[in-house]
Parts: sequence; C-alpha cells; structure tokens
Amino acid sequence: MLITDVLIPGMNGVEFARRVRTYDANLPILFASGYADVQMFGEEPSDEAVLRKPFRIAEVARRVEAALETHARKDAAVT
Repeated sequence: MLITDVLIPGMNGVEFARRVRTYDANLPILFASGYADVQMFGEEPSDEAVLRKPFRIAEVARRVEAALETHARKDAAVT
C-alpha cells in the first residue's frame, strides 16, 4: 500500500502514484491532502482515496483497512 501526500517535492502525489502503478497496477493508494480541490493536481483521485487533513489516526487506520480489504477482494476475484 502507498500513502502519499498530494503535494510532494518535484512532482505531485497523483503523478507519483501514476509512476508507482507502472510497477504494480493494483497497488492500493491513499492520498493525504489539506487542499479542498485536489483536481488542481491532475487526475482526480476518488473520494475513497483521499484522506483530508487534518485527520485522526483512527481515520487513517479505518481508511487503510478499507483499502486493503478492497484490494484483497479484487485479488480473490482474479484467482
């Protein structure tokens, strides 16, 4: 799983995720953002994939668990 901020040095998190996905197209990705409008970074991540700042650790844990469960279901459907 990849957790990245939308705004990172040298590129944006959406571009970073796009590059990482060339190695693992099914990798679950969660974006953290303090910006209300993440569309300004290019491809719009889905609402499920954006963790709005400020956030609580419990929210991070819930979102990570949900992303991993979704990933596991997709993997099970393929095999």
